[in-house]
Amino acid sequence: MKFCAHCGRELVDEAVVCPGCGCACNNSAIGNDKWNGLAIAGFVVSFFAATVGLILSIIGFRQCKKTNEKGRSLALAGIIISSVELGIYALSLLFYFVIFMLYALGLGYTLLPLL
Repeated sequence: MKFCAHCGRELVDEAVVCPGCGCACNNSAIGNDKWNGLAIAGFVVSFFAATVGLILSIIGFRQCKKTNEKGRSLALAGIIISSVELGIYALSLLFYFVIFMLYALGLGYTLLPLL
């Protein structure tokens, strides 16, 4: 199985030109068995530091796509985990802000039995 070294598209073994980008196919258009370090790091770090994990996973995902390295699914998982984690942080921050504003306005004590 061959892949285009420029765009990463899968090619038939007899291909001379990539149908996706038009680049000439040569011996460098072979599958790459190397793992992308940023994709792995982004996945691992996404469990501990969501923002850093998101940045590393995005960079690793783009590099995997460009260089045809392994780890694209790990990078995608890191992006999803980090995004969900950041969404939870944002929702909890919004919740605490609303509660703080209710108490600041003097309405928090009337809602205390609901919490």
